[in-house]
Order: sequence, then structure tokens, then C-alpha cells
Amino acid sequence: TSSSDEKLTRAQNLGATDLINYKETPDWDKRVLELTEKQGVDTVVEVGGAGTLQKSINAARVGGHVAVIGVLSGAGEV
Repeated sequence: TSSSDEKLTRAQNLGATDLINYKETPDWDKRVLELTEKQGVDTVVEVGGAGTLQKSINAARVGGHVAVIGVLSGAGEV
């Protein structure tokens, strides 16, 4: 996921097959579940954007990992 089409194109050039612009698809966690037939993904790298932690948890499969690597918004926002 990214809000930058340029970054998504770069990811595609590196081999990514499913790309989501989260500004165009605010419910990107639901889109992840659609793309994975409701299974979710193995790993989410969460950089701590406003209100994204719950979406990251939703997008992870049972037994998957959400790696929180930073916080880009206020600590009270989840």
C-alpha cells in the first residue's frame, strides 16, 4: 500500500502483484481480504499512520505478524 502511485509502480517493477493506493481505497484492509480470499496477509509493516493499526490487524491472517516500526501520528490515535 502507498498513497504514491510512483511508489506503487516502483513496487510493481520489483515484483509486487497486488497494489493498493490507500488514498483511493480508504478501506484498504477490506481490499486486502478480497485479494487474499479472506485469508489476510502473512506480514504487515505498520509505520504508525493515523488510524492504521486496526486496519493492519484486520489485514493480517490468523497467525500473521504486524511489525510496528514507527509512529507517525499522535500516540492516542489507533
